[in-house]
Amino acid sequence: MQAASGFSYAVHCVQPVPETTWNETCDPVLGARFRLNLKKGWFATLKGDVGGFGAGSELSWQIYSGVGKEFKQKYSLLLAYRRLDVDYRNSGFVFDTKMNGVMLGFAVRLK
Repeated sequence: MQAASGFSYAVHCVQPVPETTWNETCDPVLGARFRLNLKKGWFATLKGDVGGFGAGSELSWQIYSGVGKEFKQKYSLLLAYRRLDVDYRNSGFVFDTKMNGVMLGFAVRLK
């Protein structure tokens, strides 16, 4: 299990007629991830984070869980299910959304 902290930067764009509105936010983020190594390069993972706390967005959080396979200790493929929730409000601009679905990922380890 690993704990993480950092910042998340996002740009929200709304395109009403006739002009485009851009809103930027930078959120403090706290998170954790857990990985269980299984046999023959297979693994299971659970990751999540929460941020915002009123500093940028009111609240943002995500969680995903899935299974993956490592190849040659450098590459990995992940199939997961993800839930993401963002609540951002600024001067009448509201970006309050919830997204979830299947996620497919590919990673290359550089070290």
